[in-house]
Amino acid sequence: YTHTYIYIHNSFCCCYFFLTSLIVNANDLKKIQLEYEVYIGGLRAITANLHNAFSEKTYDTTLNLQTEGITGKLFQWSFSAFSFGEIKKNKVIPMKAGRDSTWRGKKRSARITFGKDGVPIVTLTPDPEMKIKEQIPSKNLMHTRDLTGALVSHLFRAAATNSCVRSERIFDGKRRYNLIFEGQVEEKLKRDQYSPYGGPTLRCQFRMEKIAGFRPKASRYKWMSDGSARIWLARVFPNTMMVPIRLEADTTFGGLYIYLVSATQIHRGKKTEIKRIQKTAK
Repeated sequence: YTHTYIYIHNSFCCCYFFLTSLIVNANDLKKIQLEYEVYIGGLRAITANLHNAFSEKTYDTTLNLQTEGITGKLFQWSFSAFSFGEIKKNKVIPMKAGRDSTWRGKKRSARITFGKDGVPIVTLTPDPEMKIKEQIPSKNLMHTRDLTGALVSHLFRAAATNSCVRSERIFDGKRRYNLIFEGQVEEKLKRDQYSPYGGPTLRCQFRMEKIAGFRPKASRYKWMSDGSARIWLARVFPNTMMVPIRLEADTTFGGLYIYLVSATQIHRGKKTEIKRIQKTAK
């Protein structure tokens, strides 16, 4: 069970990265809802929906995930997260962030408030035996972002520069790490039964660079064969933000695949949406 939990947790981290990747570049408020399906080893294991409201000055994101199918029956797990912040001169500045998870009836939560000094203030439930400041020096936490805020920042810059090559400093409430994006390739995807989007994308390789707060023996549970994953980004709707279209990773449990299955945008009273091709019975 321990190995299975660690695998699902790390799969979620990859999924969480993929699903919470948003940018904010609109002139006024827009609402976008994205729905994804996650496959692990060929089985549909997780569903997710993401609600976003953003303008040229603020972003506000909420995310909900849960296991389903056989995976859901064997390993009941759910997760929700939020992030809110400002945008000043093309710089994303998180203000508040948090997450709540339930694993086999056990609930955990984290709340992060970002102070003016650049050091996040964290409240964890249940309260850990060792405080964050004892685990990670404050100097390593300065000017970090929560995962969602960091990915908002990354994709905002990716849209502005048409490049995904970048590094983001992240603190998730327990661990301090960097996400490194590199190896950009332009690729055109075709619409298929998995995803409704077809068109140009930016394909990037990304990996985690561990800084502090990780368990010393965590490497023995390595689940990604080469320690990295591939992600495809695109503009689903004209003149608006980029969103993740697909993510793939090679794992010790088989392939991990995440697909965008529907996207809806509401702007100035107009609703636009795309949905995947539905299979018809023969």
